[in-house]
Amino acid sequence: MHDLIAGDILGFGFVRRDKAMAQYVRREFFHIVGYHVTATVQEGAVKVTVGKEERDVAVGSGLMLTADSVLSIPTSAQMDEATKWVDGRLVIANRTLKDALPMFRRWYQMEMRPEVKLLDRTFSMSTRLDNADSATAALEQAAHVKRIWLKQQMVLVDAPAVPAPKPKPTQK
Repeated sequence: MHDLIAGDILGFGFVRRDKAMAQYVRREFFHIVGYHVTATVQEGAVKVTVGKEERDVAVGSGLMLTADSVLSIPTSAQMDEATKWVDGRLVIANRTLKDALPMFRRWYQMEMRPEVKLLDRTFSMSTRLDNADSATAALEQAAHVKRIWLKQQMVLVDAPAVPAPKPKPTQK
């Protein structure tokens, strides 16, 4: 059994920028978005310790840790978000643009600047990791945004509303 310990621990792999969380990684998957860590176990078992609370995480299951040290069981969508990259998919599960755009920077080396009013827009999507064009198209559709270029910067703006189809005239 391996340990995942939340706290200010150096030397055990990755340490969160705010030093509130640390990961000891060995054949488990850890997915970090914003201030959440989702651990899914692929082989063996993991013991997670947060303060005085300990939980065992078995193969095929996972555990989510928030920045305020709250442990919870991830939903299936959150598990997909943490593990589908292994299958070549980027899954974004009910996230705001603010939280999702760093994933595009990570996987596609894309720097996108959304309009401020869009930062809290929530969406979900799934797309291939090997095609940046299909990923941005999926983002545009799922988040109802449109990308435009201002000088050399990709900017996300609100997508224009799609007009409702006109009803067909009835025959008398």
